[in-house]
Amino acid sequence: MVEIVKFVYVMIIFLYLFLVSINLDDNPL
Repeated sequence: MVEIVKFVYVMIIFLYLFLVSINLDDNPL
């Protein structure tokens, strides 16, 4: 169960970083 939680947590982090990188590319600050 713990492994699944860690996997989901990591996936959320990567998704967040991916969205942030897109936002930075679209709106450079």
